Amino acid sequence: MEEFLLHHCVTSDVAKSAADDKTRASPSIWQTSGRAECVLVQENCQAHGASRVILSAMLKLTLQSSKTSNVLFITLDSPLTAQCVEVSTKFTHVDYFADAANFQSPTSASHLIGKILQDIESVEAKVDLKEATSARPMVVVLDSLNALLQQTSLQQVLLFLRQLRTHAVIGSVIARLNAGAESLEVAQALAAQASALVLVETRPSLRSYPLLSKERRREIPQGMHGFVLLIRQKKNGRSSESMEFFQVLGDTMRFVAAADVDSHADLALASASNVSTAAASTKSEFKRMPKPDVKPSLTTRPALHEGSSRVPLPVSQEDVSFNLSISAAEQRAKSQVQLPYMHQGAGKLSTSEIGGKSSNADPVPGNNLFFIDEDDPDWDDDDLDDDLDI
Repeated sequence: MEEFLLHHCVTSDVAKSAADDKTRASPSIWQTSGRAECVLVQENCQAHGASRVILSAMLKLTLQSSKTSNVLFITLDSPLTAQCVEVSTKFTHVDYFADAANFQSPTSASHLIGKILQDIESVEAKVDLKEATSARPMVVVLDSLNALLQQTSLQQVLLFLRQLRTHAVIGSVIARLNAGAESLEVAQALAAQASALVLVETRPSLRSYPLLSKERRREIPQGMHGFVLLIRQKKNGRSSESMEFFQVLGDTMRFVAAADVDSHADLALASASNVSTAAASTKSEFKRMPKPDVKPSLTTRPALHEGSSRVPLPVSQEDVSFNLSISAAEQRAKSQVQLPYMHQGAGKLSTSEIGGKSSNADPVPGNNLFFIDEDDPDWDDDDLDDDLDI
């Protein structure tokens, strides 16, 4: 954004000499010397006027550009945008919003555009091309096209923008549009007229278009207030697209490239992973620390504490990382469950008999369960290896 406004907002052609002023003003020379940029700053629904802040930042950048000698700011919607701009010799502010007659008279539709053209021509007459570094050193900024669309038709607004681009000393026309207040056809027509489109998005505006933001993977990182997407139509017919995040810090605006934000996020993720790895290594080293040499007795099991209802464990609880102990009531309930698979080996006790002995309850008679695989043609009831009996 800064690169475009500081170096490419106006044509880079060298200014003509004062001897051929009449030749410079002809349309043929305008066509050969380059075109004036038409930049449309557009915000969608639920952006809550974020494009005003972006327009104010763009206005400051155009004043800082060495290729601009005059910047004319026309207020049609709100004078708040121009309050943050410092007074400069090349800054001219014309406020139409303060005069209600510009919008309430019966002939305000044609009168307003005609008056704007007269004021622009009066400022153009003061442009000194001798000391200018560009053939088109003047920039015209409109704070709202919605006010013009309410007074006039779309065709008249498009004709007005085209007429401004034919002026010999105007290098760029910057206008703001609230696309949420107009129809989709109007927004598309104005976007097609522009040579550069600046889309302003915030978190609420992205939530208004969840499918679009998810499909294009548009997300605003933590600490940023939104992003601007600059789509520029070059003179060779190709288009370039760049996205930058913006952060409002008091009266200043900070633009951060998307690549820089991704690199910062990668560094933060890497640092977080390093911290987690260090914590995991510390934990593993703690686990590998030698423990006191305490060996459980192999002949006797741990004795129950007096009044305890827990079943003794074969190993100490400190030697395992999970809880193996169950209560006596849970052990009795476990022993009373009849399992479907009972051991059928000779001389071996079934699970029910083991549970009966441990709980001093009557043993549950075991039931034989046979399974015949119909897909096995060589099925035999002999188990020579005694490895299929459960």
